[in-house]
Amino acid sequence: MEIKFLRPLSDRVLIQPLASEKEGHNVLYLPQHNQDNPEKGIVLAVGKCKDNRFLEVKTGDNVLYDKEAGLKIKVDGIEGILLKECNIYAVIESKTELEAT
Repeated sequence: MEIKFLRPLSDRVLIQPLASEKEGHNVLYLPQHNQDNPEKGIVLAVGKCKDNRFLEVKTGDNVLYDKEAGLKIKVDGIEGILLKECNIYAVIESKTELEAT
């Protein structure tokens, strides 16, 4: 889903939270003390750093991020979280994507 009028600035990323999975074979299990913080989401928009470097995430990436970080917003009826790239822990890639690299 593309948001045409919102462009995050600097190293900020707009993420749409995904419904959490409690059961299934594609669940990422974390230690008990971390189960309250990480959340899955999809990247909707990405800013560009001031030093002209590109961020490590791109639009459409599935990511694991700190749900306590960022600013919760609603744009075009879509709820999202605007946060800095440093609050994203990892990009979730499929086994097929990993084998292609």
